[in-house]
Amino acid sequence: MKKDAGYPSGLRQGRLPRCGQLAPSGSVDCEEGRLPVRLTVGPARASARVASCSSRSLWSLSAPWVMVLGREGVMAGESADVPDWMLKINRADHHIRDLNAKINAFLAPGPYELVTVRSPDRQGLTLKVHTDLPAELGLVVGDALHNLRSALDTRIVAVAEQLIGALTEKQEAALFLPVVDEEVTLIERTRAWPKLFGGDAGQLLQVARSVQGYAPVSRYWAERHGADQPEHQREHHTATAERLARVTRLSNIDKHRRLHLPWWAPQSLWSWSHDSETTLQWWIAPGPWTDGQEIAAVIGTGADASTVSLDGRLTVVLPGEPSYGGSASDILDNIKFFVERALEVIDYEADRL
Repeated sequence: MKKDAGYPSGLRQGRLPRCGQLAPSGSVDCEEGRLPVRLTVGPARASARVASCSSRSLWSLSAPWVMVLGREGVMAGESADVPDWMLKINRADHHIRDLNAKINAFLAPGPYELVTVRSPDRQGLTLKVHTDLPAELGLVVGDALHNLRSALDTRIVAVAEQLIGALTEKQEAALFLPVVDEEVTLIERTRAWPKLFGGDAGQLLQVARSVQGYAPVSRYWAERHGADQPEHQREHHTATAERLARVTRLSNIDKHRRLHLPWWAPQSLWSWSHDSETTLQWWIAPGPWTDGQEIAAVIGTGADASTVSLDGRLTVVLPGEPSYGGSASDILDNIKFFVERALEVIDYEADRL
């Protein structure tokens, strides 16, 4: 059961360093202006979400005190009930920032060099490794992935609590967010829900369906995200579902099979020729790259191919994952961004149950 309500009596207005102060009128003064706040009261907690704010503040109330979770973490509050999924997201962010710092510290001393190997019509780059990639990076990657994936599952548990209250151990054990390609698979993966949750199983399934790539696009993208064109709404929906599939796959690999040991990959490669008649064609070796391997080459054809030069800069990426020039931490940060969007879609759909 769920109802809209005003602020709980006795709610304290704390000074919030980044997002202003609570406004009893039902809005909040934030860096981006005065924004409406929607308060939802469930059986276990009350929560209010700022409708549109780049700081992505989540308000979590445990009457009569309040806290705010945003760019500065927990900023004010007493006896606050921080949602499990937001704790997971915050922890994932901690691991991603830690990974970024470790990668930067590893790259700073110059643990590799690129040696140019020339021939009349071909210039190649050979990787010479001075320091091996630390295996510890793979452990941090796994910690970030598990927290992101777990945030999705704990949010579904909260939806079930919102619908029926306290859950039995069997009910909790059956709850998770499937990420699938078709409806028949979603029904199969949640086949225990009708028996365990009765008439509420359909509503749970409706929420889980809202972030599946094959499913109709949630109204969240138009009403909360500002995507006014149907094709843009579908693009956001599809991108989110694709990242959910990636985090699920990567988390399972780390959990059950092997570490995601980072690879060398190009951050940027460039070539030039002083002869305007020379045509350049790139070749890049597939990873993983090893010490002494030719990792890239430029083949020049034209008036004076011997004038071709090339160079590059490397970074550290996740094995087999598209990086677009970013590092492993950038890849994870991108996945985290879309996991947060999925959580917002789930929030939106749960508000309408």
